[in-house]
Amino acid sequence: RSTLFPYTTLFRSQVLAAGMVVFVAARLPAASSTVVLDPTPSDQAGNAVTPAFVAALRDRGFAVAGEEQTSTSGAHHIRYLVTPLDNGDLVRLSIDDDAQASRFFVRNSAGGLQAGGPFMVRQMAEATR
Repeated sequence: RSTLFPYTTLFRSQVLAAGMVVFVAARLPAASSTVVLDPTPSDQAGNAVTPAFVAALRDRGFAVAGEEQTSTSGAHHIRYLVTPLDNGDLVRLSIDDDAQASRFFVRNSAGGLQAGGPFMVRQMAEATR
């Protein structure tokens, strides 16, 4: 294992989390919204993205309910999945199972991640037409 691995994982997680919180902040009012992160799939349990995402949400003014508070009244449920793809990572994100979004983060020439484009958003009402 490389000694750079923990640092690059942390930096990668912070880049992904920062991108994810921009989408959430565009959809929900931060100061008056409580969010609950749905549990990640078992193969991503304990990942470095979740704590970075929670910190980024709180930095933007969101209240983040803990796992034990999943039935918090009026809370918005957020689900995400990060998948390695080609030369980067694909982030899939949903809020309240109402809006689904995907964004590709590409590895740049320096080896870091950067957004490869905007979030592609799909409203669930559109999907049922």
